[in-house]
Amino acid sequence: GANATGATNAALIYQSAFAFQTIQIAAYTDPEEAAAFISVCQPLCDPYQIYVVAAEVNHTKWYRIRVGIFNNKTDLNSALDRILPALKTAAAWDGKHFIATATNHFGWLCPSPDGSFLIFSLMNAIYRYNNRDQKLVCLYKPAIYAPENKTNAILSPDGEKVAFLDESGRLRVMSAQGDQLITILNR
Repeated sequence: GANATGATNAALIYQSAFAFQTIQIAAYTDPEEAAAFISVCQPLCDPYQIYVVAAEVNHTKWYRIRVGIFNNKTDLNSALDRILPALKTAAAWDGKHFIATATNHFGWLCPSPDGSFLIFSLMNAIYRYNNRDQKLVCLYKPAIYAPENKTNAILSPDGEKVAFLDESGRLRVMSAQGDQLITILNR
């Protein structure tokens, strides 16, 4: 239902290596609850886009609801000051839903040459975001996550291949669709 119980009073800020920042306002394990929360919050967050990042944490799929993409902290803080009071009023946190407890590490954001998709790394996993259908696909997931490992996937100039260092420090290459994974160099 429309019982939005996200943790709006604990908005989290994420910053990547290239100063991309966003605000996480809630996370749910149930996609219908996430959709209900978004329907309540969307009018309150206008003109900023609300989007969902699906991720697995401890073998549980979470739908992390985020607001906006900001190039600098001034714009982010201005948006946060504007939307947070309204979100607190609309949906109080009931303590039942997961909220990230640490800042996630975003790697490089690599747009394809034609602009149809983006490749980026988040917590050592590599993702492809298709702009046309707005689908997020995990292309590579490490066997173990360690914050000190920096995946930093990079897209080839023709947009066909993705190169990255895996959790063991090996240089690896795969297609931009996530298949044809090969090891180029072992450390």
